[in-house]
Amino acid sequence: MTAQIIFSMCNQSRHDARRTHCLAALDVECGTVNWIRSGTTRRDFGMTGIAADEHGFYAAVQSHDTSVRIIHFDRYSFRIISEFPLRFTGDPHSLCIHNGDLLIASTSNNAIFHLARKNGTITSEELYWRHPGTSDHENDVHLNCLASHGGELFVTAFGARDIDGKFGVSDELLNTNTNTRCISGLSQPHTILFHHDRVYCASSATGEVVIATPGAGQWVENRILLRGYTRGLAPWGNMILVGISAHRMRSRSRGNTVDPTDRHYPQSEIALLDKNGKEKAVAIPTTAFGNEVYEIINIDIAQTQAFPRPWPGLRLESLRTAIQKRLWR
Repeated sequence: MTAQIIFSMCNQSRHDARRTHCLAALDVECGTVNWIRSGTTRRDFGMTGIAADEHGFYAAVQSHDTSVRIIHFDRYSFRIISEFPLRFTGDPHSLCIHNGDLLIASTSNNAIFHLARKNGTITSEELYWRHPGTSDHENDVHLNCLASHGGELFVTAFGARDIDGKFGVSDELLNTNTNTRCISGLSQPHTILFHHDRVYCASSATGEVVIATPGAGQWVENRILLRGYTRGLAPWGNMILVGISAHRMRSRSRGNTVDPTDRHYPQSEIALLDKNGKEKAVAIPTTAFGNEVYEIINIDIAQTQAFPRPWPGLRLESLRTAIQKRLWR
């Protein structure tokens, strides 16, 4: 068996990138990216959440309100199986398989929706959970990423707005089963990863990955400082892949122009951390295709089906630099 990595890119500004550079398969050992023909158009903005099970994998399309949708892919050929337009979910972020159910984070109305399926094909959309004390028509807490662990569902959110209507006052990682906060002191958190006996969470605005041990009450934390805007985590062997996005010129969540002194990382890439949180020397660059990595997911498939030849439905774009060739050979 070999590990197959799929990642998404969001907030694409170039029209050509919106069609071609939204969803990709990553060969970590070779340092190459294979772009999947994802069904996105120039009217879309990119892709966000990804989830996978025995029925294939699903990806959320970032688009205008009337065009947001989920695309269902075959996990081996990456062929599009079906599409489902979202009626109640707004600004879709994370997707998650929880106790066999496909769930989606609906950021614009602070909710999680259950996407009912028949033989893997999505058939309907219904409310599953809403963040306590929030409305059904406005983004109150910027609920974004989901994770299932031990029969419980966890979510990250930016927390309540301040008196000026901006986010970032009480960022949190929340257990939806108990409505209790597990980790606080985060800054624009995204992506929850349970791996072995630890939990990883991206504290995006500070460019960190928080590593914690689940326990009673507030979890014990360890912070790994990286760079850029950390978002997207996935296991790869004994390592963790971390998506790093370029800093924005204008904050989408706070609505203000970013202080020029904070614009210190202009590129996007996928970095690798070992089990102790130490970063591997060379990251895999993605700046040529977009500024923002959103989701990274590990899909295990048989080695003979992983990289025997260029896959159907893919555009191959090599990202190997001279340094990468030396690193990966």
